[in-house]
Amino acid sequence: MIRLLVVDENDASRQSAATILKPFGFDVQMADNPLTALAACGNEMPRAMIVDGRLGSALELIVSIRAMPQGRTVRILYALDKADLRRLMEAKAAGADDFVLKPFEQKGLAQALADLKLEARQAFAVS
Repeated sequence: MIRLLVVDENDASRQSAATILKPFGFDVQMADNPLTALAACGNEMPRAMIVDGRLGSALELIVSIRAMPQGRTVRILYALDKADLRRLMEAKAAGADDFVLKPFEQKGLAQALADLKLEARQAFAVS
């Protein structure tokens, strides 16, 4: 299974992402703040992360993840409630790979994680 970490203060958002992604074979882990996310990454780096752009230190979290050993291998998605070019550029400069819109929808997450879904399905089929 492909490990994915959802970092969002909102429990409903974390649960929504998990509900959408688990059927695709993702092992969805959750963190409600950046410190918990950093601890989770220190234990085992996820293959992908979804970071809520409304977190007060979302950009600092992304920079910190990128600075960690294996931090460059993580696919980081920056979650926003609306497309905002300035915020997207800031996230990209911090190290985010792509963005997704909130509230989470299957189509948006599927597009952003398409190659990882294929990887997860292949791993799931082999198991």
